[in-house]
Amino acid sequence: MKRIIAVMLVLSMLAWICPALADGYEDTLSKGAAYERAGDYKRARACYMLAQRVDPKRAEAFICEAQLLIVLEEYPEALKLARQALDADPLSWEAWYVACELDVRTSDMAAFESDSLFAEVCGADLSDLFLPAALLYFKKGLYAKACEYFGMVQSGGLSEDEKELYGRSLVYSGQSERAEEMGLVRPAQRDARLDRLFSEGKLTLAPAELPAIKPEDFVFTQEMCETIGYETPQDAYAELEKVFPEVGFTWLSLSPEGNSGLLKIDSSGYWVAYRDGKYRPVHPSASRGAEDTHGNLARLFSQITKGTLPGEEGVVYSQDGRYAAVTDFRRVIEYADLSMDPVILDLETGELILTATYSNKAREENSGGVTCGTFSADGRYFYYILFGRANEYRTTLYRYDLEKGETEKCLSRSDFTHYPRLLETGDGSFVVIRDTADREESQALFEMRYTDGEWSCAEYDFDLPLKYWYANRLISSSVSGYTLIPGRIQGDVNGFLCVSHDELFDGLGRYMMISKQDDRLMALSAAEVTAMIESAADEASKNRGQDQKPALTWEAVSPFQTIMCLRVSPDGQYALALSCSREASDIRRHLFLIRLEDMEMKSVEGIDLSQISVGDPQARKYAPTMEWNTDTLLINIDGEVKAYKFE
Repeated sequence: MKRIIAVMLVLSMLAWICPALADGYEDTLSKGAAYERAGDYKRARACYMLAQRVDPKRAEAFICEAQLLIVLEEYPEALKLARQALDADPLSWEAWYVACELDVRTSDMAAFESDSLFAEVCGADLSDLFLPAALLYFKKGLYAKACEYFGMVQSGGLSEDEKELYGRSLVYSGQSERAEEMGLVRPAQRDARLDRLFSEGKLTLAPAELPAIKPEDFVFTQEMCETIGYETPQDAYAELEKVFPEVGFTWLSLSPEGNSGLLKIDSSGYWVAYRDGKYRPVHPSASRGAEDTHGNLARLFSQITKGTLPGEEGVVYSQDGRYAAVTDFRRVIEYADLSMDPVILDLETGELILTATYSNKAREENSGGVTCGTFSADGRYFYYILFGRANEYRTTLYRYDLEKGETEKCLSRSDFTHYPRLLETGDGSFVVIRDTADREESQALFEMRYTDGEWSCAEYDFDLPLKYWYANRLISSSVSGYTLIPGRIQGDVNGFLCVSHDELFDGLGRYMMISKQDDRLMALSAAEVTAMIESAADEASKNRGQDQKPALTWEAVSPFQTIMCLRVSPDGQYALALSCSREASDIRRHLFLIRLEDMEMKSVEGIDLSQISVGDPQARKYAPTMEWNTDTLLINIDGEVKAYKFE
């Protein structure tokens, strides 16, 4: 509408200023506009081209043809016409507006910055380009510019999704407080009930109920049956009801919102997807994703039918709980199995979707396996790290666009790393652990950030060398400002780092250990940890006498408890630690809840800790020890996953 009004205004002015030229030029433009309204774009364009011949020194015909080509999405040719219009009339605000619109449509933001300045000087109203420009700046990682243009959109002109992107732009550009003041992002929500129970010291776990599983809640589709080679039953529910009393199910995972999850059929180990009260057998997608040219999806599905869930890391979910993914870095790195492709599970349909495929042969150039992955907070992308020979370096960060179904390489560097877990922080950066093979060197947190249209990296070193501190886990909740980094000393996990994303990973120098002597949580410096390790080593060596008694094991002489499992609460404010202390024949287990803001620790009661199955990483089969995605804890009790809540 704005374009038509502008053309009519120009034509009326021309008729008044130069009536001698009005007949041929204006009549031809009017015919072109009539053809365009009728949808006859070919004749409309012919009219505009004839008008340009009538008077090539006037801009209007070039503008009209350029706008027509924008409708036809022929942007390069339209841009040429916009430049011709500006050559004819450098002061034409209509021509500058068209140039700016084309800059946005072709993602040329450098040209947009230049052209918009001239357009505003010439009186162009660019308000309807502010939102598409803001969205484009956000996509390019230019968050400060995105904030600028989001802020110029008229009040009420943003949808809920666009408000979320505005809020993320503010956060990513260091304006978190402003985002909270404007109500564009919610402050971290603490679990008030858990705060109260912790303060009162009433930390007792009690059995809880998981979603009920009924035959009528199962969904069977023709595609699912055809994909897995089963004949579609005439009455699936009748068939299911016959065997249902004998069928047992084990919950493997619940999403953070509790509206989706993953479980298995005990008799077969077969996976079942849960979403909004419905259950769907997991099956490879017949219509979505990449072609399985290397047989990797078929191999993964074969593992599923045998009851194996790859990855002791467990399950990661998209923000809305619709998509899930499982990875297995041990399978890729330690067992050199490169068949782990980036596969996501649509819990709403039960489909396994192959997002990309790489050769599973190490000698081939395009070989690689996925070691870890995560879904972006805005729900748009699945990010994953590929280890192999698909790029110039052995580890590369990719992302898969869930909306477009396209894969894009983000970053590949020689000092990149592959260890899970891949985390997205509150300011939009991604973090993994950088490894080292030199026992005298230290590992580090490796941060990847997309800003100003490019990926950049930063490293934050641990200050203990690898021989004293080996880490290969990052533990966090989806809303946490904290990340826990468990560390191994002499093979056992004896402590953890608690770092804050919002404070440039503050906490890297504080090693948290649980004392065997008095069940006390201690914060130690690197020097103090080193002294304790060396003292324990001296004590162990003194045990060797003339009768050649074997040296005491580290577990026996260590002053620290072994941490067998560590989880962060859904609100990101607490950590649950399952630990063990051993002295001679005395073995004691403990369950502690730790408030992360001040590191106060209290015991948790109500459960027989000796029955918790810790799991065997060497088994190459995931069996959750504990999962804490919702207010419900899933705990593996003697091989059976049960649900608990704090009373």
